[in-house]
Amino acid sequence: MRHLKDGSLGAAATALGYFGIAGVFSVGGYYQPGKRDDSEVPFGGARIFGWDVPRALLHNPLLECLQIGATIRRVAESKLRKRDEDEQGLAAGAAAAAFGLVEEVPFVRESLDIGKLFDPQQRK
Repeated sequence: MRHLKDGSLGAAATALGYFGIAGVFSVGGYYQPGKRDDSEVPFGGARIFGWDVPRALLHNPLLECLQIGATIRRVAESKLRKRDEDEQGLAAGAAAAAFGLVEEVPFVRESLDIGKLFDPQQRK
């Protein structure tokens, strides 16, 4: 209990988001640009006992750890291109989770969207 009090609770929540519990608890993770959402739980969502939790209820620091863990797993186990044989790995998953978390910070997403407006490559 002391370890959980000292900060391991976030690590436990990240592990819970990473592994999930089949049929009981699953998390969608952060949105990944250019990726289709093929999973049963949409990006940014969670499903507990078959009930979809509204995204507005998932915005607190502890539950963001669940999203981080789910994003790490989703990206680490995916392939960069369909013809690739190897998965992306944990480093790519951790980077995607970090960028997803940064986009959740207030006013950061808006500045990224403004940057995309002025970049001709992003408008396509």
